Amino acid sequence: MALLESPAGGNQNRAPGILALTWIAFSISLIAVALRMFTRAVIVRHVGLDDVFIVVTLVLLLTFSVIWTYYASEGGCRHVYYLSAARQALLIKINWISQPFCIMAIATGKMSVAFLILRILGVAGIWKRRVLHFTIYSVFLGATVDIILTFTQCIPTRALWTPSAALHAKCLSPAVLTTFALIISSYFAAVDLLLALLPIAIIKELNMKRRRKIVLSAVLSLGVFAAVCAAIKTTKLVSESSRNDFTWATVDLVVWNVNEINVIIVAACIPTLQPLLSGLEATGRTKGYRRSEFSDERIELGNRSEAHAVRRSGIGRVPRHVQSPNHDSIQRTIDVDICMSAV
Repeated sequence: MALLESPAGGNQNRAPGILALTWIAFSISLIAVALRMFTRAVIVRHVGLDDVFIVVTLVLLLTFSVIWTYYASEGGCRHVYYLSAARQALLIKINWISQPFCIMAIATGKMSVAFLILRILGVAGIWKRRVLHFTIYSVFLGATVDIILTFTQCIPTRALWTPSAALHAKCLSPAVLTTFALIISSYFAAVDLLLALLPIAIIKELNMKRRRKIVLSAVLSLGVFAAVCAAIKTTKLVSESSRNDFTWATVDLVVWNVNEINVIIVAACIPTLQPLLSGLEATGRTKGYRRSEFSDERIELGNRSEAHAVRRSGIGRVPRHVQSPNHDSIQRTIDVDICMSAV
């Protein structure tokens, strides 16, 4: 577990900078989720599964950040060469214990985004809904298997951080674990890209102005930055197999995990803040909250309040005698408007 030679660069400690990044990023995510939940619970008065999962993601991220802070304060961002055997065992144990919170936070964040897109789709787009449901289940399953494998790769588990137990333990090859991690990480990056691009396909089919389509597509596709973080993180996974300097080797990996989670949270929250932003914009001009700019355009169907009443009533359809030839496209446009500004 210990290095035989002094590492290049000497006794470095990356903790101060990394902890600053961790907590600044978490603070931004906390503000984003707080604004989202205020918008959903107070202004819109409707909380969905996408909101629940983003809160779960934030709690998991907070737990991971607290553990990581303790880990870093104990020397977890230093080379093991400069750590005592007892300190090495403690830090490696903490490192393994923290991983399930990080892994599941990444998964629940993606699930929240998928639920948000499902909300926008409504009952339309059967194949898109199936893709999203498959994504939700597969991401959760992949994260669960990853967590189980983390703690069953060695029997007994304490062999991961106790040298004496490792002498008689049965462990999988680090190469096997690295390969599995690369597969899962690559799949998760592909999911981020899918969740970023799918809204563009949805918005493209709607009956609205081009500028409005571009704005909606951009807002709903911010997850592409999460895909970038996931891709960079995947390139760092090979270094994790270097268990001779486990504490130092995993620092960059943790940084990009934290970046990915925070980007997912913020990107998932921004599209839900339209009612709040519209209300702030209207302050001083009118009383109360006006509708989002996404809901201002007059549609052939007529009065929006009536369309909203139809949507809320559960009927889900406009009577045939008031339907226009482009009814399906118009109805889906209304669904998106309602989801973005009134659901």
